Amino acid sequence: MKTQIEQLVSQLTGNATMFTGFDITMMLRRANPTTNIRHGEVRDIVHQLYTDNAMTGYIRTIQRMDNNQEAFVHHPYGTDAEDYDPNFLAHSTPQSLSAPNLSVVPTQAVANQATVTTPTNSAIGNSLANKPKRARYAIDSVPKDKFGRIRVPASVLRAAGFGPKDTVRVVLDPNIIIVTAGNDAYGYMNGKKYVVDEYNNVRVHLKGKFPANTFKMVPNQSKVYITPV
Repeated sequence: MKTQIEQLVSQLTGNATMFTGFDITMMLRRANPTTNIRHGEVRDIVHQLYTDNAMTGYIRTIQRMDNNQEAFVHHPYGTDAEDYDPNFLAHSTPQSLSAPNLSVVPTQAVANQATVTTPTNSAIGNSLANKPKRARYAIDSVPKDKFGRIRVPASVLRAAGFGPKDTVRVVLDPNIIIVTAGNDAYGYMNGKKYVVDEYNNVRVHLKGKFPANTFKMVPNQSKVYITPV
């Protein structure tokens, strides 16, 4: 099972995706519904990979989840673990992935099988390419989520000239939110650093500063202006 977990972690870190050990466990379970995959074993392997420096460019931060339990969020250096979305990988599954019997406790159905499918990098890559669908909103009425965050969508960031893995700064002024380039002087002095994710989005935590529930976004050259509606 360690090999499969290593491949998944490599794919996720290569795409600058935030994840927890439980995300890995659920991906394996969805791919192997008749196999008893223990979260504790998966979690320990993920933690060991981090300890062994197998997640280049990543750090981990303890976050409290929706179920009030705490977990390590593994996220790219320079990003905020508060931006972790527990639903982002909720429908992802590495196709054709079956955990080896020696690494997990199999059910009788799996134990009776003659062969075990071995995953390939292409199979994992194709599975992760099936990205979870995100809601689409008009850029003049982007809603705030239940965690007090807004997602700056890909269309807006592209129009401002930003792409995946670009560093940006987000300034929370009293009446406006400004997304600037990472090297912008005003953003550098006053803003918080974010990294555009693999799907060309940025999820901004408003820290309770804006009571409005919807926001208008106006892209400009190397800037995005966001105002409450």
